[in-house]
Amino acid sequence: MRNSAASLKGVDHVQFACSDMDRTIAFWESIGMRCQLDLVLHNPERHHFMIDIGRDQIISYWYWPGRELKPPPPVDDRSYAGFYHLAFHVDTEEELEEMRQRVAAAGIEVSEVTGRHLFDKSIYFTDPDGIQFEFAVVMFNLEGRVEHDGDGKLTPLSEDAKLGNRTLDGPVKFETKYK
Repeated sequence: MRNSAASLKGVDHVQFACSDMDRTIAFWESIGMRCQLDLVLHNPERHHFMIDIGRDQIISYWYWPGRELKPPPPVDDRSYAGFYHLAFHVDTEEELEEMRQRVAAAGIEVSEVTGRHLFDKSIYFTDPDGIQFEFAVVMFNLEGRVEHDGDGKLTPLSEDAKLGNRTLDGPVKFETKYK
């Protein structure tokens, strides 16, 4: 489905804040992403730096020397509105496993592959300040309003519900090892 209200081309960037710029840059570089720009600004002194995540996309961070930052809420605390994690797309299950191995080899705690949403498989990890990130591969496309019972059953809740190119006109059950 295309956004008909505007001619958006995608997300320009997502902005975070970090407590230690060098540590954050080293973290991303340890899994193969490089710092594309460190823009030093004044009044007050601060850095706005960009991490190249591939395909002409970036994430960016603010760093204020000497400023103490509070950590984000715990990733399993769902009582907050707002940001929970940022997911990066990979094309295949093999690429997902390669990224899991790369993250683990860098000494970063990373989850096993999970598929609790059924339509994708993912791994999760956090940056040095506790911000959660995900690598995900889509297993099949869903559209419309669909209920997932957590045990492999998908039920359409809207007339436009689709599984891939097929109209989802009744419940569909998948066997899954992920809960």
